[in-house]
Amino acid sequence: MKRFLITTAAVLAGSAAFAQVSAGPEIGFALNNYGYRIDGDKISTHMKPGIRVGGVVDIMLLRNLYLQPGLMYNNRGYLYKEVYDRSTAFSRITVTDRANETAHFLEMPINLLYKSGSPKSPARFMIGGGPYFAATLAGRYKSSTTTRISNEAGTTETTSRIDDRLYVGNDSRSDDLRPFDVGMNFNMGVQFYSGLYLRGNVGIGFANMLPGGDANNYIHNWGTAFSVGYLFGR
Repeated sequence: MKRFLITTAAVLAGSAAFAQVSAGPEIGFALNNYGYRIDGDKISTHMKPGIRVGGVVDIMLLRNLYLQPGLMYNNRGYLYKEVYDRSTAFSRITVTDRANETAHFLEMPINLLYKSGSPKSPARFMIGGGPYFAATLAGRYKSSTTTRISNEAGTTETTSRIDDRLYVGNDSRSDDLRPFDVGMNFNMGVQFYSGLYLRGNVGIGFANMLPGGDANNYIHNWGTAFSVGYLFGR
């Protein structure tokens, strides 16, 4: 047992001595959405394009195992559009509802990655995942309702609009989004010997972001991102 402990300590010390630590920026295109339910009814929202930008630190634990914490800005949210037919016997009436919500998050992902090959390989396939922790910074909600009426007298169209900030907090009476989110990331990609890498990421939020929410009233973040990064100090 003593010999085993000495050998294990020597291996760990050697790994630490030769561990590679590098860091660099990452920027990408994101598609985000909400899992949204109000009073038990699912709200059919659509993916909202955005950006995901920040930086990562890449720490080699073993030859093929890496710890990669980071700090990312991610603008989440959703798009919504619904068209209703409210026609009568004398007029054709259509009502179009649109909504666009943007929420700004600062996220800290902590990924554990497997990388194929060795640090000297021309290209290394990487796959892994891990938790993320996020803070809600701010947000904005925009919506419009357009009513179009067509009859013998002609066609009229009216639009009402709402443009307001999102309030961050835990008060169900006055706030729109909770201040913190937690979830899981799953990602894969390829890293080149130069330090350049490409990554695809899927993030799923676990926290109910609706203040005062429950099983029938909730907002859950989820989305995908496709990014490019570069590691210095390899």
